[in-house]
Amino acid sequence: MVIELHRISVAKDTLRQWMTEAGIWISRRERKKRVFQPRGRRDCFGELVQIDGAHHWWLEKRGAKCALLVYIDDATGRSVR
Repeated sequence: MVIELHRISVAKDTLRQWMTEAGIWISRRERKKRVFQPRGRRDCFGELVQIDGAHHWWLEKRGAKCALLVYIDDATGRSVR
């Protein structure tokens, strides 16, 4: 875009150096990582059931594409039927 508008071509390293000197470039190491608080498990079985699914050719293209759903209890970590 810059080349088409202004007919200027600058190497990536040169641009990064200019941005660093101007204080607007932050390296990946210096970027703050987001801290996620771990959520504690629920106390009672059945209080929270998480559902996960995936569309896939489970029948090796011998049938229609199907969705496999898994229900997982949060308190125990076991699958629920």
